[in-house]
Amino acid sequence: MDKQSLGKFGEEVAVKFLENKGHKIVSRNKTFYLKKKKFLEIDIITEMNQKIYLFEVKTRKSSRFGTPQESVSKSKLSKIYSFIEIFFKNQICEFQIISIKVEYLKEPKISLIILD
Repeated sequence: MDKQSLGKFGEEVAVKFLENKGHKIVSRNKTFYLKKKKFLEIDIITEMNQKIYLFEVKTRKSSRFGTPQESVSKSKLSKIYSFIEIFFKNQICEFQIISIKVEYLKEPKISLIILD
């Protein structure tokens, strides 16, 4: 499975996981622009109990280069928190990382990482 296929597979697994937890999927792979420039892409946006959730999905086949969540850069995190302050200042909004490890012939292992 190439990197792009692995990413799409991970997002499908994440969507099913979230729907099973009661999340309503609002958008997937949503790109936001600031002054006509691409500012940020959010993998999955959901709503549950009058709260907005933003998810970054990271899928890996091994931990050789670190865990999936470790691949979310400080720059991306900074953009996400700025984005939340700009676009969701009047709503309750939370950012989470969904870490998915895929091993040959095994069920994917899903971890939900909640950042403060």
